[in-house]
Amino acid sequence: HGGFDAIVTFAKKVECSQELGSCYAQEMEDKYVDDIIRNFIDNLFSEDFIIGYFGILYYKEGCEWFINKVMEVRVVIALLRAPMYHKDIAEYVETLPQDIQKAYWKTVKFWRYLSDDVLYLIDKMQAVNRIDVALEMIHRKHNLQISDKLKLECLTQLLTTDADQFNRAEIHYIVDIIKELDNSEDTEVIEKIPQLELLFYPILEHRVDVSDLKLMHAILHQPLLLMELIEMAYLPEDEEKCNVLIQEFEKNKNKEFLAKMALKILFDLRGIPCADENGDVNVNALNDYIEELLDLAKEKKQQMITYSIIGRL
Repeated sequence: HGGFDAIVTFAKKVECSQELGSCYAQEMEDKYVDDIIRNFIDNLFSEDFIIGYFGILYYKEGCEWFINKVMEVRVVIALLRAPMYHKDIAEYVETLPQDIQKAYWKTVKFWRYLSDDVLYLIDKMQAVNRIDVALEMIHRKHNLQISDKLKLECLTQLLTTDADQFNRAEIHYIVDIIKELDNSEDTEVIEKIPQLELLFYPILEHRVDVSDLKLMHAILHQPLLLMELIEMAYLPEDEEKCNVLIQEFEKNKNKEFLAKMALKILFDLRGIPCADENGDVNVNALNDYIEELLDLAKEKKQQMITYSIIGRL
């Protein structure tokens, strides 16, 4: 039994404890499995060692053996996620209390899974707010036709997550999915694309031709949207309103961020309002656009900057 004591000591010293656990399972199989579980409960083995060890034993001994071991101990979550995701383990997890299910889906890692499981897994990732993982699954596609509504839903949910979650998401997944949505034929999705591109503009501006964005097309055909951006980017000419907004900026840093983003969009805006795909302009529509925009500018006390933007366009 001295060999086992040595592995306990050695596991504490090496940095690659997951690889050590895998090697130990390959050599010793399940000879000391109960001792390893007991030592893990006593914090003598790291979770990485357990992941490596049980990840191998799962394949060697089978799912039934593995689940029986899980049922014997109180460290259910650590053992359940050790072999990474497998459908048969997930089916067993569905029989456990909700708090264990949630803890499992919040931490389980993925290596291989069937295309048939993808929509099920995206739903599970959404439920525990692991949107970075859901976006990776969408991006890989797995030869599936994933609905544009689901893509939009995941991107929208990403915007409501904390900063750490947002930063874990791969930027090129976000950009590629938004590009796909730009070609959507779903009317509900099409209506929401400009707002989505507005919120993701800091990511998009350096990675796509912004003139191709649905956002830019919408601005050049909807004077109200252009005025909303002007209001976000510039203080009004009315002194009283101006002072109120300055106070709001001091209290809310998000307003400052939105103002900078709106200013950048207005700077990047190119093209003549009401032009079609060939660049031909509907004169009557253009006159109506300008008239509505100027009426809005007068109402919002933003006339000077609006004249400037119209002249530039």
